[in-house]
Amino acid sequence: MVEWIAPVFTAYENRTTISEFLSAGLNLFLGQRTAIAITGVAGVGKTVLLDYLCGKGYHAQYKVPPQSQKLERPKLRNSGKRLSFLIVPGQLDAGPRGEALDKVFRNKKCVHGIIHVAAYGYASVRGESSRRILLEDLEIDDIEKYRAYHLEQEIRELQETCRAIVDSHRKRHTPSWLLLAVDKVDLYHDQLVSSL
Repeated sequence: MVEWIAPVFTAYENRTTISEFLSAGLNLFLGQRTAIAITGVAGVGKTVLLDYLCGKGYHAQYKVPPQSQKLERPKLRNSGKRLSFLIVPGQLDAGPRGEALDKVFRNKKCVHGIIHVAAYGYASVRGESSRRILLEDLEIDDIEKYRAYHLEQEIRELQETCRAIVDSHRKRHTPSWLLLAVDKVDLYHDQLVSSL
């Protein structure tokens, strides 16, 4: 009975090495797990995009999720694909966004790629208090002012994200790719065609 106690203590003391060994073995046989961050301003459709990529968005009972308040790590049903996603909250100048950018880009294990979602200034405003601020405090009372305000927010957010990507790439050589996902194209498709 006592002969199994020593191996248990040895295994516990070497748990980090054992974990790294098992992880390396999984990576060898199944391929390395790929971490992908989804970025963009608040209300641009980051979580909705992932819900559709994973199949959840196609259900008749699907409801648009609430605004992200912190870094999201959604669970995928088919984890055999060795993908993990992180959704960075889009509220500029907010603590949770800064913390999320630190975890995504300045952590030891950085993400492999970025999906950046843009909507050409047509981000959705989900909260009633946010709508009131736009109308009353910022005097945004027509679609052109609304779009101009949100487009400016999108540009600021993209610049901040790009700075984090550049810093991470200098230190860790990752992320290695960026994909731009364009949302709400039905609202401005005529402008895209005319600018090409």
